[in-house]
Amino acid sequence: MTSRSCLVFENLVALGYQSGLPGDKLTAAMFVRAFERVVVELHGFRIGHGDLYATNLWWRLDPSTHQVLVTIVDWDSGFFLCDGVPENWAARWSHTPKWRLYARMVGDGHPAEDACRAADTYFVSVLKLYLQTQRWDKWLLLATSKDPNLDLKKLVWDDNCINRLSSPGDECCDMHAALGH
Repeated sequence: MTSRSCLVFENLVALGYQSGLPGDKLTAAMFVRAFERVVVELHGFRIGHGDLYATNLWWRLDPSTHQVLVTIVDWDSGFFLCDGVPENWAARWSHTPKWRLYARMVGDGHPAEDACRAADTYFVSVLKLYLQTQRWDKWLLLATSKDPNLDLKKLVWDDNCINRLSSPGDECCDMHAALGH
């Protein structure tokens, strides 16, 4: 198991969970779907995590159901979506792509709660984009690297990527809409 600069949660390790990204496409696809379901459920309770990246996701393949189970850790940045992004997090996020997405949505007249959801689901959308495009080779590099400094959090995304992630028809946004969140 590779733990990229994260705490090792002995209780999760004992249950077979691991940190990082799956290294094969089938498991990766199940991982992304499970991660998305967990985030949509979380947002259904109007709670945002605020720091959804690979180091805060632990996953395992359940041998009895052949499904990927995902758990989210590091809740010190959590917030209620109806309260908007906490001021201390807004300053910390100001240089990130998810913040540019949030700011663009608010600037375009979207409700702040919807913009918070979009920023919080940004990493889900990034992983889906990796899985569905020619970026799969980068996913594999990140999933198999032993370099602790290599993390999806450090990848630079341009405005074209942000436009794609925030455009109508984005599956993550559509899933929220379908569930009435």
